[in-house]
Amino acid sequence: MSSASLTFLLYHIVFSVKNRDVRLDPQLRLRMYPYMGGIIKKLGGIPIIINGTSNHVHILCFLPKHLSISECIKIIKARSSLWHNRVYDNNNHSFHWQDGYGVFSVSGENLEKVKHYIANQETHHSHLTFDDEWLALHNKLIDYTNVMEMDYDIVED
Repeated sequence: MSSASLTFLLYHIVFSVKNRDVRLDPQLRLRMYPYMGGIIKKLGGIPIIINGTSNHVHILCFLPKHLSISECIKIIKARSSLWHNRVYDNNNHSFHWQDGYGVFSVSGENLEKVKHYIANQETHHSHLTFDDEWLALHNKLIDYTNVMEMDYDIVED
């Protein structure tokens, strides 16, 4: 038996354009999403699907085990905005992602369901704004975090 580490780090990542600005037109998305997928591959991850709307992006991917989630997202956002500013804005540096992000673990059983949800972002957001969806998700997560936790002592080092 091998002593190698085994991981299944499938994540649904969501972040928006700074100030929710409408900056991702359909032609830009056709180039931006494959570029973002290339960033993920270069980090050692596996992009499954990347899609979104004019003001935010959803990424379903396996992230590499040797980097933290926050480091991966920082790199994806930095390199994709730098690419945008070089290719589309002649280095005017006017495109920025929001500072934060949402990241959710996805089980293998839910992979197809999440892929379908991400693939249908335009339809989904034709009747629900990103802000409304974000607030609803936030409220749902608060419900989950109010689950009674087991009583553990804090360990002194």
